[in-house]
Amino acid sequence: MQGLIDFLSQHPALALGVVFAAALLESVAVIGTVIPGSSVVFAAGILIGLQALDLWGVAEVAVIGAVLGDGFSYWLGHRYQSGYQPRLHLDRRRQISAASRREECLVAWKEVVDRVWQRMAHGRDRRLRLST
Repeated sequence: MQGLIDFLSQHPALALGVVFAAALLESVAVIGTVIPGSSVVFAAGILIGLQALDLWGVAEVAVIGAVLGDGFSYWLGHRYQSGYQPRLHLDRRRQISAASRREECLVAWKEVVDRVWQRMAHGRDRRLRLST
């Protein structure tokens, strides 16, 4: 574990990528049961304590990874639900409700992406600055 922490403290961009991948994979259905998310969170906490990583940068990439993984799981369930249970015909009210939930999710996702993009574009975090 010490060797991994030493390596990731020297490569903070890779460390953020590991946190992102762990959050994404841990929130995907079935795959999340075999991903050691607690070990990655423990290592990221050590790197934050050593000031090799920024707390808010780690939180952002973890949340984005978890949201993407959860969205992918939702898509898988929605796409392949007929393989698990017979399709039920929805009445009009349930269809409208589902459409409004999708729209709310898209609006919330756009806000998260806009905030991260602004932070990267304005260079608030030197590890997330876009190259120009």
